[in-house]
Amino acid sequence: MSQCKNIIHPFQNDPGVSQRQRLIPELDVNAPKIDGRTLADLLDYFTKLSRHINYYDANLATSDWQPFFNKSTPFNLSSISKYGSAAVEGKFDFYRSLFYKRPGKRTLQLVIHYMYYSTIYRINTWHKSVDNSQLVFEQMLENLVTDRLMDPVKSFIALANSAAREHCIKSINFTPLAENAIWNLQSSDLNAVDTSLRARRGSRNRLMGMMEALSSLWPAMIEAVKLLSGAAEHSIEESLFSTSEELKQEHTPHLALLFAFLKLFQHLQSDLNGFTKKHLDFFFKDVLRLQPRNAEADKAHIVFEIQKQLDTHLLKKGLQVKDAKDKNNAEILFELDDEIVVNKTQVEEVRTLYLNSELAHDNSDLSLLEGVYMAPKSDKADGISKDFPDGAAKNWPTLGARMGRFTNVGEASPEPYPYARIGFVLASPVLLLNEGKRDITITLSCSYRQDCSSESVQPSVLSASDRALLNTALTTIYYIVTKEGIALAQKKGVTKETIQLLNTLLELEG
Repeated sequence: MSQCKNIIHPFQNDPGVSQRQRLIPELDVNAPKIDGRTLADLLDYFTKLSRHINYYDANLATSDWQPFFNKSTPFNLSSISKYGSAAVEGKFDFYRSLFYKRPGKRTLQLVIHYMYYSTIYRINTWHKSVDNSQLVFEQMLENLVTDRLMDPVKSFIALANSAAREHCIKSINFTPLAENAIWNLQSSDLNAVDTSLRARRGSRNRLMGMMEALSSLWPAMIEAVKLLSGAAEHSIEESLFSTSEELKQEHTPHLALLFAFLKLFQHLQSDLNGFTKKHLDFFFKDVLRLQPRNAEADKAHIVFEIQKQLDTHLLKKGLQVKDAKDKNNAEILFELDDEIVVNKTQVEEVRTLYLNSELAHDNSDLSLLEGVYMAPKSDKADGISKDFPDGAAKNWPTLGARMGRFTNVGEASPEPYPYARIGFVLASPVLLLNEGKRDITITLSCSYRQDCSSESVQPSVLSASDRALLNTALTTIYYIVTKEGIALAQKKGVTKETIQLLNTLLELEG
């Protein structure tokens, strides 16, 4: 019985499903592909297969078919896209953990050499394989090196040289980087030595400091590898069917034949993957007998602006408005649903007025008006003059609100909208008086609640003491104290004692 009491009802623990989650991925015609291999997968498959096929030259010497693909740009891009950046990152973390377990020359050398040959040297090799290819990938690689990697690589060279000199690890030959113009390395950069760690006492402390410096450089290097691995796959199609004559000449006859086969194979692959859609169509249309809904035309909201020399202009119903082209390169046209007369009318100001009501206390249904807030310029973050910050959504509450969208420097919460001055206006034909001087007495009949903090609130007749309190409240002049008001008063020359008193009152009120 005790176990049954601990069972949670499924309705009480069901987080619900959004509209986008209601479509099961298996029912998407593009999700369960029968053959989901991409072009990069197929090229990588041929590269791996070439290692196991014998090639006999004129002297019957045996080798394999890998040399046929080594200098091919599409195969090089495929190799880059399949570079396991996750495995590289995991292996670096492993080598770094070995260093912290046993700091020394060997573990430090292992980390430095792995960093260089798995990222910097690898990126340099990738650039050589696509150099002068005029591909988007080549331009992206060069921009990445110039903007993100040049400074970290120079810092890495200085650290590696320092480790070779002070800790006697095996030095690295950075000549391949110097021979590549994209790194912009001078002889002073290749021979630079980091001397910032010499101030640390003890060999162990200098080793730990060097590992900290190397670890700070690693994120930029591995992130560059990830970006290039992801971007390489998108340039494979471009390299296969490029308009560049230089790339076309790289396609030797045996590779051109292979690429033609892949192009034809993609048509068969597309037909094979189309069986999923055919199966779903059969199930929904023939078995379940579901009928598709009629097509609905697209709708667009268009804003017209009239020319300066015109006051009005008539746009008739059915007028066609041209949009962009669809995926079939056909023109998209929209028609006006109704006739419209365009004029010069524009929205001059957008303002809001908001009445903030709050409950008298937690267990009461009685609501009291806490304050009235206005936004003279609703399209401003503070409702007055402050613009929305860059990157933030430039929207405002249509019906108004208490708090604005502007947060002052040093504050955790946004500033409230300005307080609105409220009152009432009396209008009556009786007040249309001509000539003379008259005294007009207006009596307002109001009900009064004795105790707003009580759960049972009933209107009652005012006692003498209550009437005196109410008269005092109505005739008292109140001043709103804000930070902006205090700052303005200080500029006007109000004494320091008064400013300090106002700040104290504001803190007590807060």
